[in-house]
Amino acid sequence: MTCIVDNDVVLAQTLEGPLSAQIERFARWAREEGYAFPTRRRKVMLAACFSRWLGQQAVSIRRVSSAHAARYLRSRAHHVKIQSEDAGTLRQFLDFLRRQAVVPAKKIPPPQLTPVEQALHAFERYLRDERMLAEVTIIYYVSFVRGFLAHRFGDGPVRLSRLCAADVVRFVQRQAPCLHLLTIRNAKFGKTRLIPLHPSTRRVLADYLERRNRHWARRSVSSYVFVSNWGNQLDGGEIHRTFYALSRQIGLRGPSDSHGPRLHDMRHRFAGMTLLRWYRSGKDVEQKLPFLSAYLGHVHVGDTYW
Repeated sequence: MTCIVDNDVVLAQTLEGPLSAQIERFARWAREEGYAFPTRRRKVMLAACFSRWLGQQAVSIRRVSSAHAARYLRSRAHHVKIQSEDAGTLRQFLDFLRRQAVVPAKKIPPPQLTPVEQALHAFERYLRDERMLAEVTIIYYVSFVRGFLAHRFGDGPVRLSRLCAADVVRFVQRQAPCLHLLTIRNAKFGKTRLIPLHPSTRRVLADYLERRNRHWARRSVSSYVFVSNWGNQLDGGEIHRTFYALSRQIGLRGPSDSHGPRLHDMRHRFAGMTLLRWYRSGKDVEQKLPFLSAYLGHVHVGDTYW
C-alpha cells in the first residue's frame, strides 16, 4: 500500500515505527530548505525505512541515537547498495529530531585536551589578558606555537623547562622555506617577529646568502645575516649614512640637503599605501585594520590608527 508524504513524495509502504509521525515534518523541512525533488524523495524514503527498522528492533523513540543509524546502515547494506550521502541524510534527520526535542540531545563528552593544547590555552590567555594583543595577532602566534610544540614534544607531556633557544632555531629553520617567513629579533620594543617575504625579496636574499657564504667560507663571520666588510655586525649609523648617500645619487635628496627621506619612511609609506588600496578597492578598512596592525607589529590596533 503506497503512502504520499508532503503531497508529492510517494512511498511504496505506509509509515511505520517510532518516528513515523515525524516523517511528514521532516519532508516539509527538506522542501523548505530548497532540496530538489529527487534528493528530497531520497531523504524521506531513507528516514521512513529507518523508522520502520527501529520498530522491528523494538527501539523506543526516547532511545534513538546515532548508534542506531550506524547499525541500520550496516543492516541495509546487506540488501541494497548504500549511497555515499545516506549517512549524512540520517545525521540530518536525527539533528532535525533533536531540534524538535523528539529524541534526546546528543551527549557530547567534554574534550580531552592534549598536553600541547593545554599549553596553548595557557599561552592564548597570556597573550589576550596580559599582552592584550589584537585577535588576529593571537591567532597567528598560537598557530605557529602549536606547530613548534607538536614538533618538539609530539603527543607526550609538554615540559617547557626543557626548551632551549636551539630548539626554536631548528624549528624556524625547518619551517622558513615552507612558510617563507623572516625572523626579526629585537625589533620594536625588543620583540621578535615573523614576517612573510615577497617572492622577489626571497630571490634577492637567496642570492645574497649564497655570495655571503662563498665569501666567508672557512673564515670567522658574525651570525648576523648582513655583515660589514670585516664580517662584523653592521653599524646602525653606517646603514643610515649609506642610505643618505644612495638617496643623493638617485635624486631623492639634494647634494646639500640635511633633511629628506629616511629608511623608516618606507614603513610609513607601506602602511599608507595599503590603506589607500583598500579604500580604492572598496574594502571594509575598519574590519581589515587588525591585519595591518599585526603585520606592522603593533601591540594595540589603536596604535595603527595614529
